[in-house]
Amino acid sequence: MEHHVLFAFEVRTRDPARMCTARATEEKATVLSASEQAIAQAALAPGPHAVVSADREGIIRDWNETAEHIFGHSAGQAIGRTLDLIVPEEERADHWRNFRRVMATGVLNYRPDHVLDVEGLRRDGTRVMLDVALIAIPDEAGGLVGITAIMREADRNLIA
Repeated sequence: MEHHVLFAFEVRTRDPARMCTARATEEKATVLSASEQAIAQAALAPGPHAVVSADREGIIRDWNETAEHIFGHSAGQAIGRTLDLIVPEEERADHWRNFRRVMATGVLNYRPDHVLDVEGLRRDGTRVMLDVALIAIPDEAGGLVGITAIMREADRNLIA
């Protein structure tokens, strides 16, 4: 079994093609308990939610199978590219302004259970409406090394 670093924690996987081997930072990774590692591994496993993690420069570092399905890019095509890959062009200025603010201040104005309505960009250029939850990825000093977005295609036919 190979060990790979997923931002600030270690994840074990048998499929290295599904995990990013590049570290988000040169800082020492925090090793989590076995249960925390299992949770992290499950987050990147195939399932109903896309998981996309980006480092503090906005470079995609993790991309699961559901992200491949939603956006049309394989992990190999997405990892190492900027988030511009999935952010519509007219939204990019706002996206990067907010992203840089969060990285500079270390403050994400959303709780992990807060769901945002976001429009994403597929490989073929079509748009997709997404429900997105954001999770800040802190380092040992409390600064941020990146952000993880947990997404699913929005079902606008459901009315609460």
